Amino acid sequence: MEFSDGVIQFRAIEPGDLETLRKWINDPETARFLDISWPVSSMEQQEWFKRVSGDRHRKKLAIELVSGDLIGLLSLMHIDRDNRSVELGLTIGAMEYRGKGLGTRALRLAMQVLFERFNFHRVWAKILETNEPCLRLFKQAGFQQEGLLRESVYWNGTMIGTIVVAHLRR
Repeated sequence: MEFSDGVIQFRAIEPGDLETLRKWINDPETARFLDISWPVSSMEQQEWFKRVSGDRHRKKLAIELVSGDLIGLLSLMHIDRDNRSVELGLTIGAMEYRGKGLGTRALRLAMQVLFERFNFHRVWAKILETNEPCLRLFKQAGFQQEGLLRESVYWNGTMIGTIVVAHLRR
C-alpha cells in the first residue's frame, strides 16, 4: 500500500533501501538535526530494520518521488491507537532534494493520511530548538508549540532544548 499526492509517495521500507538510509544517518549535515546520532554500521542498520519491522508502536516509511527516487524517511513513533495519538518525524535525507518544498509536501501528505485514513486526533513532534527550518515547517503546517524540554539533548559539546509541537484534528 502506498500513499501519494501525485509528486511524492510513502511506501514500506525495503531491504534495498537500507544502505541509503545508513548513509543519511551517518551524514553530519543530516545528523545535526537529529536528537542523537551515532555512526551506524551495515549490520546495525539491518538489526534496526528487523526491530522496527516488528514493533507495532512505530513505523518507518520511505518518502520517494513518484518516479521512484528515494528522498527521505517518515517516522511514526509512540503510535497510540487507543488515544489516537502519534509522534511524527520527517527527514529529507537526499541533500539534492532539500529546500525544494518536498518536506512541506511530505508533512501535508502525512497529516492527510494520519487524520483521514487512520483517524488519529493528535499528531506531535519533538524538534531540536536549533533546527529552525523544521520548526518553521511544522508551524506553517498548523502545529502549535506545547512545551520546551530544556537542555534535553547533548550535542557537540552543548546542551540543546527540544521543542514539542502538536497538531489536533479539527
